[in-house]
Amino acid sequence: MAKRVDASDMVLAIVPWWVFSIAGVIVFIIAWALSVPQKTPDVYVAIGNGLNVIISMFLNIVGGILELLALILLVKSLGQRALLESQYSLESIRNISWQQFEQLVGEAYRRQGYTVIVTGGGGADGGVDLVLRRNDRLTVVQCKRWKTRQIKVNLLYELLGVMTANHADACIFVTSGTYTRDALAFAEGKPMTLVDGEALLRLIRTVQTAPVPVTASPTVAPARAVPVVSPTAPVCAKCGAAMVLRTAKKGPNPGEQFWGCANYPRCRGTHAVTAP
Repeated sequence: MAKRVDASDMVLAIVPWWVFSIAGVIVFIIAWALSVPQKTPDVYVAIGNGLNVIISMFLNIVGGILELLALILLVKSLGQRALLESQYSLESIRNISWQQFEQLVGEAYRRQGYTVIVTGGGGADGGVDLVLRRNDRLTVVQCKRWKTRQIKVNLLYELLGVMTANHADACIFVTSGTYTRDALAFAEGKPMTLVDGEALLRLIRTVQTAPVPVTASPTVAPARAVPVVSPTAPVCAKCGAAMVLRTAKKGPNPGEQFWGCANYPRCRGTHAVTAP
C-alpha cells in the first residue's frame, strides 16, 4: 500500500516550531511599523499611507498563519515526546495504534540525533514508514506493531528491495513482536538491523528523560535492568544506537571495560574505552 509523507513531520524535520513563532513575531513588528502613518501633508504620502495599511493587513494575516503553524507543530512535538515518555513495558507498546507506533519509533531515533520524517499515513502496512538521516547517511525504516506475530523472511526481502530502490545506505525493521530464525539468518551480513519488541523497549528506556519503572504483566516477563547511558557515550557504528559501558566476562581481556551496543544481542557492535 502506498504511503504519503506527513506534511507536518516533513516541516518539523527541516525547521523546528519555534522558528515559525519567531518569524511570526518579526512579521507582526513589520506590519505594525507600516501601519503607523506619516503625518506629512502631501497627497503622495497619503497614498503611501493607504498602501502601507493594506500591506500591514496582509502581513498580519501572514503572521497569524505562522503563529498558528508554530502552535500546531509544538502540540505535535509535545505529543510525540509524551508518547515516548509514557511507555513502561512491552505491553504498553503493543496497546498503542500503528500510527502511534510509527511516531514512537520516530521519536526514539530523533532523540539519538537523527533527522526523522514519518512517511506513514497511507495505511497500516507496506512501504517505508520512517526515513532517517544522520551524517549524510540515509536509512529507511519499516515498523510493524504486532502483539504475537513473528516477522518472516519475505518481509525482509521487501524491505531490502525498498532500501535499494531508494538508494539508502541501510535499513531497519522494527516490530513489537519477534523474528523467525530464517529472518534472523537472512539479516546477517546485510546493512539491515532487526529490532524486536524487547530491543525496542530497551532503546526507548535509553532515551527517556525519566524512565518509567518497568512493571511485570501476566503476558510479559519482567524486563531486565537497563544500563545507564552516559551522555558522552559513543554511537554504535553498526546500527546507530547509543552504547553502554560493559565489563568483559570472558575472552582475552576479562574484567576490562568496553562500550557495547544497547541493542545487544541483536547488534554486537563494540567500541574500545579510550583513556580520559
